[in-house]
Amino acid sequence: MPKSIQEIYGSEPQEPDVGFFESALAGVATGIWNIPKGFVSLGAELYDLIGDTDKAKEVEQWFDDVNPFDDEAEARTVGKVVQAITQIAPVAIGGGALGIRAGKALGEKLAKRAVVAKQLNKSFSLSKYGAKIIGSKSGAIIGGGIGEGFVADEDIGTFADMVRGTSLEPFAITMMDKDTSKEGREEAGRRLLNRIKFATEGALFNAAIFGLGKGVSTLQKPTGKHIRKSTGEILSESQIKDGSVPKNDIEFVETGLQEYGDGLQGLLQKYFLGLRKQTTGTLDTFQAQRNAAADTLIVDEVATKVTKRFNKDLQDTYKLVQDKYLVGENLTPQAKQEKFMERIQKAIEPDEGQASLLKFKRKQAVLGITKELNEEGKRLLKDVNSVKLPVDSVPFTESQFIKAVEDGKYPNIDLNKYTKEVFSPEKISPKAKFVKSDYQLTRELEDIKKLVEESAGKKGAAQPLINSILRVRRDIDNMSLTTLGLGLPDDLVKTIKQNIGGYFTTEYKIFNRFMPLRKYKVTGEQYNNAIKLFVEQQENFHRRKFNLKPTDKVPREVIENAEKRAVKEVDSFLKTRSIDEVDVASKDFKNGAATVTEKPTPKDIEATAPQIKNKTPDNTVKKEIEGIRVQTDALKEKILEPWQRELAGVIKDPSYTFYATVMKQANLNSTVKFLNEVNQMGSKPGAAKFVFTKDEIIREFGEGALNDPKRFKEYISPKVGGDLAELTPLDGKYLRAPIYDQVFNVTSNFLNRSDIGTAYKVGLLIPKAISQVAKTILSPITHIRNFISAGAFAGANGIFTPGYGNISALAPELLGGKGMFGQAYGTSFKGTFGGDVSAPYQLLRKRMQRVDVLSSSVVGRDIDAFVKQLFTDPVTADKKAYQELSGFANKSIGQLRGVYGKLQELYLKEDDFWKSLTWGVETSRYGNVVKELGINKDNYMKVLTAPEFGSKGFDDLAREVGMTPETLRDSSKYFRGLVKRQDVVSESFQGFLDEVGGSLVRDLVPNYNYIGRTGKALRLTPFGNFIAFPLEIMRTGNNIMAQSINEITSGIPQIRNIGLQRLFGFGTTILALPKGLTEFYKAKNNVSEEELSALRKFVPEWSKNSTLLPVDRDENGYIKYVDFSYTNAYDALLRPFRSVVNKIGDTTQTKDSLAQALGEGITEGMVELLEPFASESIFTEALIDSTIRGGRGKDGGRVWQEADDPFVKVQKGVFHLAESFQPGSYQQIKRVANTALGKTDPKYGESFELDDEIKGIFGFRPIQTNPEKGLIFMTTRFSKRYKNASNLFNAQLLRGGRVTPEKLLDTYVYSELRKFEEAKEMNQNILAARELGVPEFKIRRKVKRRGINTKTFNHLMRGVYTPDRPSNFFVKRMAEITRDLNEKEGTNTPNPYLQTLPTITDIVNKNRNTDLISGKLNFPEIPQPPVIQQESRITTPPVNTVPISSQVVTATNQNVDLSLPSNFANLSTAEKLKTLNDLGININ
Repeated sequence: MPKSIQEIYGSEPQEPDVGFFESALAGVATGIWNIPKGFVSLGAELYDLIGDTDKAKEVEQWFDDVNPFDDEAEARTVGKVVQAITQIAPVAIGGGALGIRAGKALGEKLAKRAVVAKQLNKSFSLSKYGAKIIGSKSGAIIGGGIGEGFVADEDIGTFADMVRGTSLEPFAITMMDKDTSKEGREEAGRRLLNRIKFATEGALFNAAIFGLGKGVSTLQKPTGKHIRKSTGEILSESQIKDGSVPKNDIEFVETGLQEYGDGLQGLLQKYFLGLRKQTTGTLDTFQAQRNAAADTLIVDEVATKVTKRFNKDLQDTYKLVQDKYLVGENLTPQAKQEKFMERIQKAIEPDEGQASLLKFKRKQAVLGITKELNEEGKRLLKDVNSVKLPVDSVPFTESQFIKAVEDGKYPNIDLNKYTKEVFSPEKISPKAKFVKSDYQLTRELEDIKKLVEESAGKKGAAQPLINSILRVRRDIDNMSLTTLGLGLPDDLVKTIKQNIGGYFTTEYKIFNRFMPLRKYKVTGEQYNNAIKLFVEQQENFHRRKFNLKPTDKVPREVIENAEKRAVKEVDSFLKTRSIDEVDVASKDFKNGAATVTEKPTPKDIEATAPQIKNKTPDNTVKKEIEGIRVQTDALKEKILEPWQRELAGVIKDPSYTFYATVMKQANLNSTVKFLNEVNQMGSKPGAAKFVFTKDEIIREFGEGALNDPKRFKEYISPKVGGDLAELTPLDGKYLRAPIYDQVFNVTSNFLNRSDIGTAYKVGLLIPKAISQVAKTILSPITHIRNFISAGAFAGANGIFTPGYGNISALAPELLGGKGMFGQAYGTSFKGTFGGDVSAPYQLLRKRMQRVDVLSSSVVGRDIDAFVKQLFTDPVTADKKAYQELSGFANKSIGQLRGVYGKLQELYLKEDDFWKSLTWGVETSRYGNVVKELGINKDNYMKVLTAPEFGSKGFDDLAREVGMTPETLRDSSKYFRGLVKRQDVVSESFQGFLDEVGGSLVRDLVPNYNYIGRTGKALRLTPFGNFIAFPLEIMRTGNNIMAQSINEITSGIPQIRNIGLQRLFGFGTTILALPKGLTEFYKAKNNVSEEELSALRKFVPEWSKNSTLLPVDRDENGYIKYVDFSYTNAYDALLRPFRSVVNKIGDTTQTKDSLAQALGEGITEGMVELLEPFASESIFTEALIDSTIRGGRGKDGGRVWQEADDPFVKVQKGVFHLAESFQPGSYQQIKRVANTALGKTDPKYGESFELDDEIKGIFGFRPIQTNPEKGLIFMTTRFSKRYKNASNLFNAQLLRGGRVTPEKLLDTYVYSELRKFEEAKEMNQNILAARELGVPEFKIRRKVKRRGINTKTFNHLMRGVYTPDRPSNFFVKRMAEITRDLNEKEGTNTPNPYLQTLPTITDIVNKNRNTDLISGKLNFPEIPQPPVIQQESRITTPPVNTVPISSQVVTATNQNVDLSLPSNFANLSTAEKLKTLNDLGININ
C-alpha cells in the first residue's frame, strides 16, 4: 500500500521529545559509559561460566540504571549510531595499536629463534603461511578485533545479523544468538560466544581495510635486489629464506628495472611499472628529478612576481613621460612606447664599452676579475706618460694608471673604453650572491631618471622603475653565478663570467615558446619591409663586389632578380622559422650575447650572395621524445639578418625578456645539476649501478649490448662552445634503458609523427582538453567545490584531531596559537587578486616549494600539462587541419586569457591552501616530537647518520645526544626513512623539519608530480575524465594507512600517538563522516533504510552507488537528497564496496538470489573502480551520442529524433557537442538566476527553490526526487526491453529458415529468462515507488501504458510472473515456414513447434505465478523429440473419407491447444484436414 503524508509524518507529531542533538550527545556519553561496562560485564560472564550464576545480567542492569543518558540516546537513531561509534572506535583503535606492537615483537622474536636454530642445526619450522601472517598488520587486525570484542554489544549486532530470516542464515557464522531465555552457565556461554563473533567480524572488517591497499602497496614497492652488505654479493631468494646469511648482513638495494623483456613483456613492464611514481627507474633518480623541478618552480614563481612588478613599474612610468617623450618625431603612440622600452633594455644590457649596472669592484671581488689595458688603452697610457701628466712626473704603470682613473683623477677618461677584463680560473663560492648595494646608476639610467622626474615634475618619480631595473639585473647575474657552479668547461665559464652584468637575451615573437597560445602573425607591412631590406642587402653586396661609387646605379636586372629571390626567401623563412645559432663560447661570439653581429660581413655576403641560405630544418622525427633535456638556449644566441629580424619581430618588452632570460638560465641550471647527480649515483659500483662507459659495457655485457635498445641507451648532450664542450660528465655514457626512459621522461611521439596522429590530436584530444578546461578552470562554482572537497585531505591525516599541538597550531595567534589557517592563506590566496605578499609569507612559500609541496594540484596541473602537450606543432604531418582547430582553441582561450590565467592560478591556490595547512601542522607536531626527544640543530645530523645499533661508538653517541640507545636506534631509523631531500635536510635544522612535513604531504596528499608515466599517458586516450585524480586517491589512501602503521610501530611513543591521530582522522573522513551525515539526515527526516534503498532506484545512474543524504521532503513526502559523493574526495575508494552492498540490499530471501546479487555487486564494483579510466571523456561521449549511438545518449536521452530532417539532426548534434565545452557552472548559475526571477526550467517546466540552488554553489544542492515521473520513464524502458526480450524468440525463429526443436526450445527458454529479469527489475521499481509513498492509483496509472498488455500489467502489480505461450502469429507463421520448406525440399519434416509444444506447456504450468521477489524460473529436462518416420509425399484424403474420430480431434486439440480455431469441431472433415495440414499435421 502507498504511504500517505499522515503515514509518513503521523496524524499527530510522532517525533520523540528528545531533540536530535540532545540524543547525539547522549549517545556520546552512553558510548563512553559502555566501555567500562563491557570490561566489567566480561568479568561477570566469566564468573557466571565458572559458577553457573547470573551476575552478568545484574552488572549490566546496574550500569543501565545508573546511566542517566541511556533513554535519550535510545530515543533517536542518531543517538544509537553515535553510541555505537563512540563505544567501539576508541577500543578498536587501542587494540589495533597494541596488536601492531605485539605482532611486530612476535614476528621479530620468531625470526630470531629461527636464525639461531638454523645456526645450531636444530629444527625450528614455521609454516610459510604462518610466517606471513605474523607481524604488525596481523597484529593490528587481530588486536582491533579483540578490542571490539571487549565492548561487544548485542544491541549493536553484527553484519551477519542482516541476513537473519533469509536462506543465508545457516551460513552466517557471526550472527549473534539473541535467545535470552537461557540462564546461568548456558547464558554466560551464549554471551561469550557472541563476543567472539563480534570480535571475529571486527577482525575480518579490519582485514578488508588492510586488503584494500594491498594491490596499491604492491605496485609501489621498489624494484631491486638483496645483497650481502659485507661482500656486495647479490643474494638469491633461497639464500635469504634459509637463514644462511645473517639478517643484519642483508640489505635491499633498489636497482630499478634492469632491461626490457621482448614483445608484450616489455610493453607490460613499461606501462605497468609506469603506474608508479618512479616508473621503471629508482626512487633516487625520481627524487633527483623532482628536486630539479622544484628548483625551477621556485625560480619561475619569483621571476613571475618580479616580472609583474617590473611590468607595472614600466607602464606606470611611461604614463608619466608619454606626453613629453619624442614630441618632435613623427611616431605612432606604440612606436614611441617601443622606443622607451628599448632605452630601458639598453640600460639593463649595456653596449660594448658602456658601464654596467654591476659595480666592477664587486664583480671583481666575486668572480676574481682584474682589468688590463687593451691596445687602445696602452696607446693612451703611452700618450699620457709622454706628456708627463702625472704630478710627480713619474711614468704610470698600467695598474697605477687604471687606479688613477678609477679614483677620479681623470674624469673625462671612460675607463671601459680602454680596458679589458681578465678572469681568474678559480671557482667561485657556491654561496656567492650579488646584493642590492653591488649595483649603481649608470649614465644611461641617470638620463632615464632625469627624463621621468622632469616629465612628472616630481623628484623620486622614477625610483620604483629604478629599483625594478636593478632587481632585474641582480636576479639575472645571480642566476649566472649558479650556472658557474655546475662544473662547465673552462671556455664556457670564462664567457659566462665575462657577460655577468650585461647578459640579456634577445627574444623574438616568432620563436616565442613561453606563451605557446599566443600565435604570432606577420603583418603586411612587416612582410613588405622584409622584402625591401633583402633587396637593399643584395644591392649593397653588388656595390661592394664591383666597387661601385655612391652615385652609380645598380643594374635593373640585379634588382629584379633580388626581388624575386626576396619573395622566395621570405616565404621560406616564414614556413620553416629556422635560423642559425651561435654558441656563446665560440669564436663567432666575439663580444658576448648582447653584441652578437647582426649584419653579415662582406665575406658572409659573398659566400651567400647567389642564394641566401637558411638553416635547413631537420625533418627526421623521432619515435620517442624526451621530456627532460638540457635546454642550451641560455648559452646560444640567434643570428638574424636585418630582413629576418623584421619578420621575426623583436620583443621590445624588457619585462618579458627578463622572464625569458631567467627561465632559460633556470632550465639549464636545474637540468645540468640533475644530470650530474644521475651520473654520480648511477656510476657507483655494485648491484645498483646503471651508468656505464662504452668500455665497461663491452667488457661486462659484450659489444652487442651497445646496440640493444632494450638494455642500454647512450646519452649525447647538446654541444656548446664549438665541438669541445660537454655540458655534463654523463655525456657519451650509457644508461640502462628502463632507467634512461625514467630519467629523461621518454614518451611516444605518436601525436607528432604522422597525419593520423595529428588527426587524432585535432579531432579528439584538443576538444577533450577544451571541454575539461571549461568544466573546471572556467567554472567558478567548481572552484568552490574544489576548495571544500580538498579539505578532506587535511582531515584524513588527522590534523584536526586534538593532540600534539594540533589545536594550538590551528588556533589564531590572538588566542595564543600559531595561526596555521592564516599562514595557509598567506602562502596561497594572498596576492592572487592584487596586493603584495609580505616577506615572511614569501619566505615560507619558498620553503614549501623547496620540499615540493605547492603548485601540485592533480586536476589543475594535469589540465595544464595536457594543454601544453597538445599545442605543439606537428613536425611532418599536414598542418592545415591542426592550425585551423588550434586557431579556434587559441581564439577561444585567447579571448579569455586574462580571466583564464587568473582562474587557473586560483585553481592551484585552492589546493595550495590545504597543502600549506597540512604541512604547517605536520612540521609543528613533529617539531614538538623532536623537541621532546632532545633532537635539535646541534645533533640532528648525528641522529640521522647514527651507526648501526650495537656497533662501536653507538652507546657513546646516544649519551652525547641525550637519548637511550633504544630511542636513538628508533629515532634514527624512523627519520632516516622519512626524509628524502638530503640537500634540504643537510642545510639546517629548519630544513630538516621542513622536509619531514614535505615528505608527509607529498606521500599522503594527492600530488600531480607523483603520477607515473602511464597515468599521465592515459590522458591522451579518448576515455576518462581527470584520470590522474582517482590514481592519486588510491595511492595516497593506501599511503595514509601505511604511514599510520609506520608511526604506530616506530617504537617512539610520541610518534605512535601521531599515528593514532592519523588513523582516526582517515577513518573518520572516509567512513564515519559519510555514514554519520547519512544517519543524521535519516533521523532528522524520519527516513528508513528501506526508503533510502528505494531512493536509489530513482536517482541518475551515476548516483546509484553514491553516498545519498536525505536532507528533506517535499509536500508529497518525496525525498530530497544531496549526492555527497560529488563533494567527497575519497569517494573513489568507497564506491566499489558500496556497489556490492547496494546490490545485496536489493535482494532478499533466497541463497541463490543473494549469491547472484553478490556476483553482480562485485562486477559492478569493478566497473566503478575502472569507470574513471574506461568511460568516455566529456567530449568523446557527446561525439558518440551524436554519431555512433544515433542521436541517443548513454542514459537514453535523445539528441535528435528519427523524424528530424537531416539538417536538423546535424544542427542538434553540433549543439550537443558545443554543450561539452560549456563551463560547468553555467547551468547552476542559470538555475539560480531563473529561480530568483521566479522563472521555471525552460526545457521541462520544473520550478526550483532558491535556497536549494544557492546550496548547490557549494556542492550541496538538494535534488528533488519525483518517483511518479520516474515510473513513466521506467515503464517506457521496461516496455521496450520486454518487447526486445520477446523478440529474442519470435524474430530469430521466424526468418524463414529451418529450425530444429532443440533450437526452438533453447531460444524460448532464453527469451523467457530475459523477460523474467526485466519483469523482476520493473517489479522492484514498483515496490520502490510504494516504499517512497507513491499512492497505488498513481502507480497503476503510470505503469498501465501502451505496449504493456493486461496480463503483464496485472502480473507486475501482483509481483508474479507466468511464462508466455508462443503467440498465434508465431504458431501460424512457423506452420507456414515448415510447409514452404517441405514443399521446396520435397520432405515431410514435422513442425518443430508441435514437437516442443508439450515441453513448453509444461514450462508454463510449472512456473505459473512465480514470485518476482524471491522466485526463479524452473525448466524441466528438455527431452529429445522422437524421430517420426513419414512418407516423403503428402497425400490428401478424398472428400468422402470416413470422419475423423473424436479421440483424434481431442488429442490434437490437447497438443495444439489454443492454436486451433474455436469452431474447429463444427468444421467439415475436409476443412478440418486442411486446417491440420496447415499446422503440419498429416493424417492419411
